Amino acid sequence: MLRKYKIKNTNYIKLSKKKVEDNFFSLSKFLDEPLGDSSILPTYSLFKYAKKKKEKLVIGGDGGDESFFGYIIFDALYIASIIKKIFPKFVLNFLKNITSNLKESRDYMDFSFKIKKFFNGLNQNLLNLPDIWMSSLDENEFSDYFSSKKKNYIENFFKKKENLKKNKFMKNMQIYFFKYYLSNVLKKVDRGSMYNSIEYRAPLLSKNIINYGINKKNKFRFFKKKYNLRKVSKQ
Repeated sequence: MLRKYKIKNTNYIKLSKKKVEDNFFSLSKFLDEPLGDSSILPTYSLFKYAKKKKEKLVIGGDGGDESFFGYIIFDALYIASIIKKIFPKFVLNFLKNITSNLKESRDYMDFSFKIKKFFNGLNQNLLNLPDIWMSSLDENEFSDYFSSKKKNYIENFFKKKENLKKNKFMKNMQIYFFKYYLSNVLKKVDRGSMYNSIEYRAPLLSKNIINYGINKKNKFRFFKKKYNLRKVSKQ
């Protein structure tokens, strides 16, 4: 059964365990390559529900987090850039060992989970933190993988003049998410929609909005996610 929950004028759809399993096996028949993003399952399920309701077009907000600093990881990177300038490596290792013992609940991304993720790998290169935090690999596995195969491809990315904004760390990270993360998100959404014959549009990926997003006037604001977008929406 599909059950709807109306919260703050938004309809939330909850799938039964049986429905999730059915969607998983249906999706597995379509995928022609390994895909590590588990959120493709709820994405596929949402488009499947839209098809059942005979919808032809779905509009999404992809690109908004990249253009307007919406990801929580932007706040974490900002804090990390300050902490790494203040504390030596042995202090960061000490904090990692302490926080590694925190107990997590089953809630999605609870406070303990965020703290453990933050300090895990904090003694690594600052530019590698996005991949360390978002990866399922532990610190040692990550180090082995990058040293043997990719070896600081992020650093090489930022060494290119066209990708580097001097002394603008947060802007650099914004560009990184545009180039390396958004493409994976769009792959997931594109496939989830196509497998259900649904047209998908992302208006926040328009050229004008992206250009505004990476414009110097669109500054990062700590703990004020999507500040510029919210500001415009209130006008």
